[in-house]
Amino acid sequence: MRDADIFYKAVLALVDREMKAKVMTPPEIAEALVLALAKVIEAAPDENHRNALRAKIHQHLERIEKGDRGLH
Repeated sequence: MRDADIFYKAVLALVDREMKAKVMTPPEIAEALVLALAKVIEAAPDENHRNALRAKIHQHLERIEKGDRGLH
């Protein structure tokens, strides 16, 4: 299993746990995820990588907006 898959499953498990426990509301979880994505982009090794990450995130958000929930 790729590191990205492991990380993705870990994030899903965390979100599921928080929502079941009602510790965090969906808007709070969304804000936390946005902050995490911003940190990932900031940590990219150079501007080309940062731009590629921003483009990929933008593509996923557009797909979600259109009703496509699959990220793969």
